[in-house]
Amino acid sequence: VNLSVARRRRAFNLLIFMQSFIFLILLATTLPVGGIVAVCSPRSVVVPYRCSRCTALVLFAKKKSATQSTSKGLSPKGSSAISSKNAAAPLTPSGLFRRVLAEMAKDERDVSLIDSIIAELEAQPPPLQISRAVVGDWRLRFASTANIMAAVTTGAAGGNFVVTEGVLLHFAKKELRALEAIRGFGVLGGRSKLELQGRYSVEMDELRLRYTYYIDDRGTEKESASKHTARVSHVSSDLLVLRFEVDSNAESDYLVLSRLPTKSAVDACLDEWGVGPKAEKADAAAVASRGGRDFNLPGLLGGVKLPNVKLPWE
Repeated sequence: VNLSVARRRRAFNLLIFMQSFIFLILLATTLPVGGIVAVCSPRSVVVPYRCSRCTALVLFAKKKSATQSTSKGLSPKGSSAISSKNAAAPLTPSGLFRRVLAEMAKDERDVSLIDSIIAELEAQPPPLQISRAVVGDWRLRFASTANIMAAVTTGAAGGNFVVTEGVLLHFAKKELRALEAIRGFGVLGGRSKLELQGRYSVEMDELRLRYTYYIDDRGTEKESASKHTARVSHVSSDLLVLRFEVDSNAESDYLVLSRLPTKSAVDACLDEWGVGPKAEKADAAAVASRGGRDFNLPGLLGGVKLPNVKLPWE
């Protein structure tokens, strides 16, 4: 009797086990996402996803089927191999150039990322003749510190009322010209262009800058004698990196400049800062509309107009 009872219990447990197993198989095939379904502790789940139909945890998300992957002409194995190959492939110098320009154009820049990209560019082999490679027009894109801005500016900007909008460097043979666009705030505010004049020389990778004077926005020459020495750590058809040794005990600071290949690119850059040809034409038209005066005389209350009189210097 005991033997028959034990057999019936064993058969009943086997039946319950088979029903549970079949139920789990049917449940796994009807889930919205496929994979392995199990009731387990959270420790074995990397990214748990709770199913809406039961309390089971889905361990793996549903993967693309073979037909979905091959519909684009790639097998799952080939597509993963290509994606991993592209992720591991290093960027070319032009790719690094576009990446660093995109980062420097952001309002909140990642300085550590810029430093790492510049280090990769500096690891590239230099051109055979650096003196020829630096010839042309360059736009200042980034300065690691404010101290080295003295190497490419007049020093007129500073404080809370005058700021530097942009800087262009022009290397031609031995002549050097630095165009600085500044903007003033307040009653006497406005945009103006200052032009540093000097000469430069290149020995190996050392670039020596020597300024003698600058021309202000009224065309007046003003003395501005200064000398600066930089190391051309990278130069290509797109980018120029200049390293300045400010302190022997500290890491060298650097300037990043991008090439402007045409005269129209230079004019567009100056127009962006409000000191280009378009801005000059607009200023000339505004002065002509005021009868040749550089400013507007204040109007009177009630709309009364001032008499049209000539000023002593007109």
